[in-house]
Amino acid sequence: MSTITVTNIKATGETVNRPVAGVAAAYADFNTSSNDNIEDSVNIASKTDNGTGDSTLNYTNSMASANYSGQVNGSTNAIGNTNQYAADIKSGDGKAAASCRMQVFYDPGTVTGDDSDHQSLLINGDLA
Repeated sequence: MSTITVTNIKATGETVNRPVAGVAAAYADFNTSSNDNIEDSVNIASKTDNGTGDSTLNYTNSMASANYSGQVNGSTNAIGNTNQYAADIKSGDGKAAASCRMQVFYDPGTVTGDDSDHQSLLINGDLA
């Protein structure tokens, strides 16, 4: 396998260069309600189900440290309610160099974990 080393990258048809550091280090689109599958991903080796609405995604190639940026999203709960959703990286032990633990919640009057049809994770930062 060959390695290409670059500082900036520009996609075909784009007029602006961007730093390679701005390209996502990892992403995943997955389902925890019906088939519990990772539907699409980059740099994701596996997913661990920690309980309702609580998942850990393990990286194929680790991050340089736990000091990276992450975004999470969850929607369309399996029971079809229309309550407010919230998704976050679990505080405390949520980010590690080799994984990211995320939670998805909805509020039917009390905050409850939820296994959603569509969950996603986007990670930006330096790989080890």
